[in-house]
Amino acid sequence: MKPMQLRITSRKKLTSLLCALGLISIVAIYP
Repeated sequence: MKPMQLRITSRKKLTSLLCALGLISIVAIYP
């Protein structure tokens, strides 16, 4: 696995994590 690919995968994980946090916050604010 090349460093570039690793960077892209880590970025995907980060974005997915942010999306999950956003959804959780929305659910918490609007029950």
